[in-house]
Amino acid sequence: MTGWELGLVGLAALVIGISKTSVGGFAAMAVAVFATVLPAKESTAAVLLLLITGDVVGVTRYRRSADWELLRRLLPSVLPGVALVILVICLTSFAVVITLGGGPSATTIEPSSSSTLEP
Repeated sequence: MTGWELGLVGLAALVIGISKTSVGGFAAMAVAVFATVLPAKESTAAVLLLLITGDVVGVTRYRRSADWELLRRLLPSVLPGVALVILVICLTSFAVVITLGGGPSATTIEPSSSSTLEP
């Protein structure tokens, strides 16, 4: 990675942090920079790690001022959606999984080609 690319990725990481707090539209530009500089899987992982880190920092910083009663009331409406997404991911066809970058080597269900099965 060249110095320019490293600088762009650092700036994009800063933009993602700013977009988590105030201006959400900036994150799209930062994701585009990550996708341009890094390969697809690495850029996705890097952006996801930045977003999760921002969420963890936000939760630890603002947990005392959260409206826990409101969150408890919203939970019954959110859980069916979460369950539906998990179900759709589980039932997605293998062709879609391959298109999204998965496959036998990326799963724990099927044995890898290098493993041997003994009776």
